[in-house]
Amino acid sequence: MMNLRMETRNDSTLAGNTAAYNQIQLMKNSGPVSVNDSRWQAVLERDRQADGTFVFGVLSTGVYCRPSCPARRPLRKNVKFFSSCGDAEKAGLRACLRCKPLNGSSGNAKLVERLCRYMESNADQKITLASLSKVAGISRFHLQRMFTAELGISPARYLQAFRFSRFKSALRSNSVTTAWADAGYSSSSRVYETARARLGMPPGNYSSGAGQEDLRFALVNTRLGNAVLVAGAEGVCSVHFLENDSLENILKSEYPRALINRDDKGLAQWTKQLRQLIAGEKASHSIPLDIRGTAFQQKVWQQLQKIPPGQTRTYSEIAHLIGRQSAVRAVASACASNNLAVLVPCHRVVHKSGSPEGYRWGTERKRKLLKIEAGELPK
Repeated sequence: MMNLRMETRNDSTLAGNTAAYNQIQLMKNSGPVSVNDSRWQAVLERDRQADGTFVFGVLSTGVYCRPSCPARRPLRKNVKFFSSCGDAEKAGLRACLRCKPLNGSSGNAKLVERLCRYMESNADQKITLASLSKVAGISRFHLQRMFTAELGISPARYLQAFRFSRFKSALRSNSVTTAWADAGYSSSSRVYETARARLGMPPGNYSSGAGQEDLRFALVNTRLGNAVLVAGAEGVCSVHFLENDSLENILKSEYPRALINRDDKGLAQWTKQLRQLIAGEKASHSIPLDIRGTAFQQKVWQQLQKIPPGQTRTYSEIAHLIGRQSAVRAVASACASNNLAVLVPCHRVVHKSGSPEGYRWGTERKRKLLKIEAGELPK
């Protein structure tokens, strides 16, 4: 009886707050708490920790918001939840001007940066999502969503990329065994799982300066200047315009002791297609590509290859297409890291303003490429 009287008295107190009382009764009567119930509770509490995990749309106003939005709470019947800003916009909703859900949170960015530094400093230790959540002081679910929204890759992918980058650098002056241990890998098997695809050769070959890999190159005189095309056994691995880098620097920077031979005749079919692409005489090519990069970079580069000639996309649009709406800067970085000029058309990505700035082989060359593909310059 004592427990019954206490429960009745508490409910009477809550009844003074009609909205809260009705909400609790609804949750009591609906059985187990659903995902949407939890999300609605986060909205009611303006829970900042839920920001980045979902957005809620107000169907009566056509606006979508962060859970922490300071605006007045809508009626539950007018609310619909979305996993991302992109999903909300597909449903015809527009971003709230008060909470600005499309803008990355500066607080989230600082926390993600702190987590990155933590992983880099402890790469030789076992790092799990649970251990990261303790460092961040937030749940594993929220950390995963927030980190991915900020950088475009998960914490596990970031740690993997960092370890591999350190492994790659260590290979230049150490044995494979020393390099994988210094990079923080727990065993050599974890290295060999991905090393062949990402290095384009076995780690031992890379360690010796790619001494066992045969590379061929050809110089290409194009409409927009001289370029060099480099190919390995799997296909073309780089195309560079000879701007500021010398031919020798380009060929030796990655594989200082590879067997590199000039083969203009053997590569003639590929250089011909490249020349035609740049001149606007061809809209596509059949050149096999040996694309080397991180998982995130390759995802971006795959989207670039889907942009039709004569069209452009913004960095934001590419981020949206790969499902990483907040990773605009990471997309721009991936475009800048592209080693296959024209064949992987990073020149078709522009700023929101339409500005062609940011092309690693020169803004003027990018502007001309776009005009040629759009038919604005004579062939």
